[in-house]
Amino acid sequence: MPGSSAEEELPAAKPSTGSSSAAGEGENTSAAELIGPLAGHEVRVYDETAQGVWAIGEFLEDGAAYVFYDARGERLGSISSDEVLTIIRENGIEDLEPEAQLEWFVRAFNDHRGVSNVGLVFHRPGTEEAMPPLEEVLDVPMDSSAVQPPSQTGVDTAGYACKVINLVNAEREAEGLGLLAQDGALMEDAAVRAQELVESFSHTRPNGEQGVAMVMDREGYLSAGENIAWGQGSPDAVMEDWMESDGHRANILREGFDSIGVGCYQAADGSLYWVQLFGGH
Repeated sequence: MPGSSAEEELPAAKPSTGSSSAAGEGENTSAAELIGPLAGHEVRVYDETAQGVWAIGEFLEDGAAYVFYDARGERLGSISSDEVLTIIRENGIEDLEPEAQLEWFVRAFNDHRGVSNVGLVFHRPGTEEAMPPLEEVLDVPMDSSAVQPPSQTGVDTAGYACKVINLVNAEREAEGLGLLAQDGALMEDAAVRAQELVESFSHTRPNGEQGVAMVMDREGYLSAGENIAWGQGSPDAVMEDWMESDGHRANILREGFDSIGVGCYQAADGSLYWVQLFGGH
């Protein structure tokens, strides 16, 4: 589930900065109120009439979730990560590539609210970026209960990690900031963290420690930060999402950081998990 979250330590631990906030007043939660493959699941619905065209994984105050948007960029609703995983298993879509899986959820979310999918073009609001219809991606009629596409092939995760560092330094150079040095120890730590995210998408590690503590435990570091994400299919895609989030962008462009390690891990279902670890001496 594509998503991201940011955390910084300067030098003491700071609260996690998610890419959006939790549900507010006027929003409601539905559980199988309507139709489709989301029936029987807890679905937060904020707008019952607008057609959804985009979904993205975001880290809300109550945890990771799929968040749905219309063409204007207005939030329509969300589904918690726990519900998402259950829905994926129930409908046999584990092997869908990340973008195709997102479109499947957008269509299902529209069905759940009784909103037509006619004319739907899956795309990020405010851009011309679009995915072809899921039927064309899979070359089969749309049938959410029977789709079994091939899994994503292996990728060069080490090369992807290095590309992210280059993109980070390009952003910093554009802002007149010093470039970050690639730290071998932080690269190792980031690789470990990326794999841990499969088990728990959180700034808290499976052992209960904070991710930024890995940096602070390294000799000489006085400040640290961590960005995490999952589901984005390329270095350019994950950097675009991070740079559009205030918390992640702040870590990438923080003047006090001078070193970086990046990890990218491909899970068994083909999804990519991403970690940036920042350090300042």
